[in-house]
Amino acid sequence: MENKKLVITKYNTTWKSYDELYGEEQNKKYETILSNLTWTRKIKRIMDIGCGTGNFMNKIINKTKYTVGIDLSKNMLKEAKRKIRKNSWKTSLILADAENIPIKNNCIDLTFAITLIQNLPNPEKFLIENSRILRNKGKAIITAIKRIYKPEDIERIIQSNKKLKITMKINLEDVADIILFCKKLDNN
Repeated sequence: MENKKLVITKYNTTWKSYDELYGEEQNKKYETILSNLTWTRKIKRIMDIGCGTGNFMNKIINKTKYTVGIDLSKNMLKEAKRKIRKNSWKTSLILADAENIPIKNNCIDLTFAITLIQNLPNPEKFLIENSRILRNKGKAIITAIKRIYKPEDIERIIQSNKKLKITMKINLEDVADIILFCKKLDNN
């Protein structure tokens, strides 16, 4: 819990400068993800876990029926709300913890967790929650900062969750994160 309090404090105090400090770096990740993602009509409900200031949500909001963003930082969510105001009828922003997501089982088609996992005291618990909210064969895109995680370490963490299978790995030199596309296996 102490680690989460530090994360909340960090992002509640840096929200004003976050886009300026990390915007370019984050946009490279977003572009890489979106250029490798196949959009289908089956993708109706998306969740951006650790949505921060809403930049990624703004890029995907018109590609789906409904988008949910969650974050631990109240101030990050206020900024996200300001950015997505014109599309607020098809979005929800929730102050919530990635390790305890207040969403019912099997209802999300696609989740994004971009530059989130390093902030979690228990990444395995997050992966269980992520799997729980995804529908069967739903997709999860998870990124991890390379200077914190070696590719094999983040792959091992994800593979420890028997409900997610890594379907694609992207490790580009000019992108700060390792990007993993995953698929939820059937509940059977």
